[in-house]
Amino acid sequence: MLYRAIVSALLFLPVANLWAQTTPTKQAEKQGFTFCKPAFERVTNAVIRGEEHIGRTIAHGKEPNKRAATSQIAVLGDISPVAAIVSMSRSAADDCDAEFTTVYATERSCEEERSTKLSEWKSLGANKAFTFLENPDGDTTRILMQNGKGCVIVTNRVAYGVRND
Repeated sequence: MLYRAIVSALLFLPVANLWAQTTPTKQAEKQGFTFCKPAFERVTNAVIRGEEHIGRTIAHGKEPNKRAATSQIAVLGDISPVAAIVSMSRSAADDCDAEFTTVYATERSCEEERSTKLSEWKSLGANKAFTFLENPDGDTTRILMQNGKGCVIVTNRVAYGVRND
């Protein structure tokens, strides 16, 4: 259900979208986002993983070498559909800073996800509906939301000084 809502929202964006042929980097480049192009391509490709996808990228800013880019991507994954938002910009140190958020559902319970895949992660709080976690490096957070017998996982990662080659 969440997936259908995300895909429907992306389909009604004012720019044409193409399944499987959407290339976030090419969309960003057409809008003048050039400085962090190699780093942006690596991050968006890691999210897409070669899967069929749809998306839209918007470049922000007036000066081409100072622009930021944000890409919304819906991926038809093998296990579960994934919705992602990837943002990248040139930093003051002339490298690239990135942030990305992914949302996906699993058939396993949040408790099972926590105990099998995220046992090393620090709990930042929990209640009946949510568990909020942080990875050992402190650069990634996850919110686990129980959804019936399954779990919806929202991951946010921030990366400063991303290699741009």
